Amino acid sequence: MQTGDAIPELKVTPDKYLTVRYAGASGDFNPIHIDEDFARQVGLPGRILHGLWTMAQVARAQTDAGGGPYSLRRLQVQFRGMGLPEREVTVTGTVTELRDGVAVVHAVAEQDGRAIIRNAAAEIAPDGRRPARGRARRASRPGRFLQSGVVLTPRQELILRKVVEVHTATGLPVASKTLAGDPEIDCGPSTIRNELSMLEEQGLLAHPHTSAGRVPTDAGHRFYVDRLLVGRDLVPAGRALELQLVRREVDEAMRVTTETLSQVTNLLAIVSAPPIDTATVRHVEVLSLQPQVLMVVVITSTGGVTKKVFTFERPVDQGLSAWAGEYLNERLEGVSLGARTLHSRLADPSLGLTERSFLERLTPAFTELAATAEDTLYVDGAARLLSEHRIQDLTEINVLMGFLERRVALLHVLSEALGRRDVLVRIGHENEAPALHSLALVASGYGLPSRHLGTVSLIGPVRMDYGAAIRTVREAARQLSRFIEDVYE
Repeated sequence: MQTGDAIPELKVTPDKYLTVRYAGASGDFNPIHIDEDFARQVGLPGRILHGLWTMAQVARAQTDAGGGPYSLRRLQVQFRGMGLPEREVTVTGTVTELRDGVAVVHAVAEQDGRAIIRNAAAEIAPDGRRPARGRARRASRPGRFLQSGVVLTPRQELILRKVVEVHTATGLPVASKTLAGDPEIDCGPSTIRNELSMLEEQGLLAHPHTSAGRVPTDAGHRFYVDRLLVGRDLVPAGRALELQLVRREVDEAMRVTTETLSQVTNLLAIVSAPPIDTATVRHVEVLSLQPQVLMVVVITSTGGVTKKVFTFERPVDQGLSAWAGEYLNERLEGVSLGARTLHSRLADPSLGLTERSFLERLTPAFTELAATAEDTLYVDGAARLLSEHRIQDLTEINVLMGFLERRVALLHVLSEALGRRDVLVRIGHENEAPALHSLALVASGYGLPSRHLGTVSLIGPVRMDYGAAIRTVREAARQLSRFIEDVYE
């Protein structure tokens, strides 16, 4: 970057439901953001965007220009106007000066030619990376598992386990004095300090400040998960997980699972639903709305209901529509929505021309169902994750919120768990997505004995209670699999 350079322009159009989703993620349920009538009653043109969301777009433009989320060192903005959903927001910026390799950028966010954020000042360190915490912290390549093959003595393993557990509980560096007071550790402070130094040399602990205690690194947490949790009781520290899934439809079961996971763990829970093409047709209704208008209702084996309306040039014979309903149920009941046989079942050469032509008009009610369906994600607990100062860096919050809005990126992250027989744990920089580099992911597939259909996952701080998270995800996947087996049998 050079003085006078323009950063890449960022254009983003918030959809009409963004303010509702962001209210849930941020905890800001002010009705001016989610209630159209209320917003107009108080003199606004309609629901307005959250200021922090708009600020996040300014931050996103800076991190895109800098090459990563940790390139943004500082950001301040001045809110100038109100932003509205369904209208494009444009962020532009210019480098005004360079200070020791750090670019100072003046930026503005506009909508419909109006500035909604002005006088934004950002400091960007191009290709910036997350600062290392502690002199012995070892860098890891994003998306690669850290090695936990370090050989430790039993005493070192005990001390590392204690550091991880105390740091998880308090969020503070753990001093040798604290460990010396633990009845399980039978050595003095000087020996403990020496062992802490050895663990730091191994890259398992870091020393944030000279006078402070130690904190686990990503590698330290990986060693803890792989080596120190083996054989230990992984019962969650909170309530036992009981998913009330009996006699529920699939979409409601997904929602209940997500909400329960988040409530039990106080983490962000994400559940991916089974693909629509794994469902089968349970029942079809062909309903006459008007003489020339029909509606085809398709009920799937998972409880999903879709409706498609067809308009004809002339009135439809009632006997023909009634025959179509009976015929479609006879031909399609139990057929997979993603099966190639769906087309052949509908194309029956033994039928008369009138019947074949009529069925051809109704075919899109079935063929377009799987083609246009999108994989569904259920997310709950973003507000819990952001509470209690679990994520303190504004840049990290903005990056995470943006990531949660990108469905395809989320599905890619979760897809890795589909091919695993047990729980997947990704810690810090092991995650490929930059938005998750300061977080940990615990995920497991669920579904049928022959294959997984979806994933259950938790996202939280690297210092999460891994024992509880692993046990909870594993149990949720087991209960959800049992529910899915009943639905698909």
